[in-house]
Amino acid sequence: MRRPAIAVIVGIVLLAAILLFLRTSQSKPVVRQPVAFPHRTHLANEIECVFCHSGVEVSESAGLPSVTQCMVCHQSTKTEDPEIQKLAAFANRGEDVPWVRIYEFERSAAVRFSHKRHLKAGVECSLCHGNLAEAVETRREIHWTMGKCIDCHRSRQASIDCLVCHK
Repeated sequence: MRRPAIAVIVGIVLLAAILLFLRTSQSKPVVRQPVAFPHRTHLANEIECVFCHSGVEVSESAGLPSVTQCMVCHQSTKTEDPEIQKLAAFANRGEDVPWVRIYEFERSAAVRFSHKRHLKAGVECSLCHGNLAEAVETRREIHWTMGKCIDCHRSRQASIDCLVCHK
């Protein structure tokens, strides 16, 4: 009588372990952009993050690249590529690319995040955004929580006062 009970318990534990493994091992979902943007290619060509995300040094927001900014290079680079042709079509229509944001704090948390302040403090983009030098597809590599932010602030001896990040 004891053996079946033990077998049931072992079965439940194994099932829970398998479900946990499947849940944590799933890849992060790819965010489909209107124009495919391979960070890896751009970084391999030594294009700095600040070139496309020009707001990062001067404002709270890093900003998203304008079609004009993209066309600085793509007016003559890879013009036969279907993705670049999509980009050129936006430029010809005088429209910016409607990029889909990957990282954004919940509005309900009233979080104030300054890229400029973090950059000035020497925080590398990869710390918050993952290793984009290897990224082919766009996806959220790191899910930020208040706990992760606080841990990072503590490790860098930055303030953890609520009003530093919350309005």
